[in-house]
Amino acid sequence: MVMPKLFKINGAQAGTTTLLIPSFAGYDLIVSRRGIGELMSSEVQILPEGGFSLIAPDQFIEDEVFTVYPYRINQTSPYWEPQQFEISGFLIGDNKIVIPEFAGLNISVSQRGVGELLTSEFSTLPEGGFQLTSGTFAEGDYFTVTPLSAIQYPSKYIGAFTRYPHKLTIWKADPSTQDSNGNWVTGWDIIKQTHCRAEPNLSVRDGLMNAGDGKVVNYSWTVYMPANGPEIGTGAKVVISNADDTEIASDTVKRFSRGQLNARAWL
Repeated sequence: MVMPKLFKINGAQAGTTTLLIPSFAGYDLIVSRRGIGELMSSEVQILPEGGFSLIAPDQFIEDEVFTVYPYRINQTSPYWEPQQFEISGFLIGDNKIVIPEFAGLNISVSQRGVGELLTSEFSTLPEGGFQLTSGTFAEGDYFTVTPLSAIQYPSKYIGAFTRYPHKLTIWKADPSTQDSNGNWVTGWDIIKQTHCRAEPNLSVRDGLMNAGDGKVVNYSWTVYMPANGPEIGTGAKVVISNADDTEIASDTVKRFSRGQLNARAWL
């Protein structure tokens, strides 16, 4: 059973750089630092035995808080091996196989002589394993079950976590025109949209940042986007909204950066 975990750094951990989480062994992780947001791959190293290390010279500070999300199985990890089942005994005539160590995981199921089963031919069990949609097991059937990823919907095994619950809209200013009263008005057109996650800057000690051109600027929001999302120029006007288009924030981009796992913009 794998759920996101929250950690508050204690005095013994302060000044160190590694936080071990054995229950996350074999997972790719998202590490979020309260007041700063999601750490980039250049800032944190995910440990195959579970957990993460901060990249030096960064280190833990007493009382700071981290939230760690398991979001994908690392397919190269020795912790996740496909399991094979040859049908015999009590499984004959049954239609499901329970695999507790795969609880909360998406899986693929292959049957010898048939190939990979379609998602319409089986259902994933929340307690781990699968159940055939129709029919039952016959003696000698042989199945291979491969774990793929952590399930990203709410369940009692994995907490609800949507990586990009918000929407970012990039606007472009049109040439000004006069309204009916003769006032000059600037129009705006949508250039691009992408899914994102916006986190307000709540850190008193970290409200300033280097904008990349030698200028130090104040920012109010950090916005996380998929790594293959659109390029956003400094000064671009963006609007952040919920899925129902309720506006969360509207500002200009102070800085944009693209990493291996995500892209970030600071507003």
